[in-house]
Amino acid sequence: MSLNPSDYGWTLGVHGYEPVPTLDPMAPEELLQFTSCNCNRDCSNRRCSCKRNGVKCISACGVCKGISCKNCGHDGGESGEDSEIDS
Repeated sequence: MSLNPSDYGWTLGVHGYEPVPTLDPMAPEELLQFTSCNCNRDCSNRRCSCKRNGVKCISACGVCKGISCKNCGHDGGESGEDSEIDS
């Protein structure tokens, strides 16, 4: 059984098979709207872009990685929404 590469996004170019560029979006719109922060504090106030946009911090966030802040989803630590904590 032999598969035809042109059926799978490739075209025969000068130097062999080359990928065919796409005009489709890079990702679903929901993912392109994705928010992650790079806070240096505990993500407990609206300075945190995740908190400001109403989402929990996740592993893509900078310092907290969604596990070491007050806006992470695993422990429900939503205390002090408007408090300013300096470290």
